[in-house]
Amino acid sequence: MTAIDWRIRYGALALIWGSNFMFITIAVQALAPLQVVWGRVALGALALAIVLWFRREKLPKGWRIWGHMSVAAIFFNTIPFTFFAYAAERIPSALSGVLNGTSPLFTLLFALAILPNERPTFWRTLGIFVGFGGVLVVFVPQLQDLSSAFTVGLLLPLGASLCYGIVFVYTRRFMADTGYSTVALSAGQVISATIQMSLIMPLFTNAPAEIPLNVVLAMVVLGAVGTGISYVLYYGLISGIGATIASTVTFLFPVVAAIMGVIFLGENLSWFQAIGGAIIIAGAVIAQRTVRPAPVPAAAPPPPAVKRPV
Repeated sequence: MTAIDWRIRYGALALIWGSNFMFITIAVQALAPLQVVWGRVALGALALAIVLWFRREKLPKGWRIWGHMSVAAIFFNTIPFTFFAYAAERIPSALSGVLNGTSPLFTLLFALAILPNERPTFWRTLGIFVGFGGVLVVFVPQLQDLSSAFTVGLLLPLGASLCYGIVFVYTRRFMADTGYSTVALSAGQVISATIQMSLIMPLFTNAPAEIPLNVVLAMVVLGAVGTGISYVLYYGLISGIGATIASTVTFLFPVVAAIMGVIFLGENLSWFQAIGGAIIIAGAVIAQRTVRPAPVPAAAPPPPAVKRPV
């Protein structure tokens, strides 16, 4: 992966996942949180299946890889998506995006414990903590508005970020060199999440009486793009520049989420959110200061191939 390639993926992923918070807020206006989660993973799985078909690739085979994809689905889809959907009923989308900026800090802690070959450099560590400081700048002034529901709303995105910290490292260790393409792995993971939610969602929700057009459109974008195509970018980024640095893309989520919330949802952007957002971006830049594209393994096959995908 060239420097230009990973920067394009990095920016696209920040825009796509940052706008997801807005679409979740729109969706929960007519759908139960668990229905939103089921819809986005089901649509994401469909989108990835179509991409897989056009590429003439097949899903991964074997219980071992499907076990890893199921674990990844739990921590990257089922749990965090549920947390964010319930948070959307309690706090603004911009604040959910801001709190999701803690993911790189959790990733750093897990990477230190599990991936000794990917220990952060001084600049990586500094960038992560600067970015987390920006999250605090945005977060701390909100504490004066705490209520019971608001407190739960704050904790839910933090729990989701903890899950992301786990799965960034997990996928790097167990799924980066499987021999399957990023599309196949992404499809398998989101299909696993769809199966999980198909078992959970009917037990706790009733069919909605009506689904407005704006909710339908929000779900289509949230599912097909935000929960489908985006994972192709994610796996490619993890393989190219590593779990710790790839996770710093979440520093840009608060900025995208805040802009989307202000423009399309009428949410207020306060001065401390703007300053915090600037600090978050600075942290992401610092953390990437020494990033270099990962070398291509000698045994890596030329792209694309059906039986030996990239």
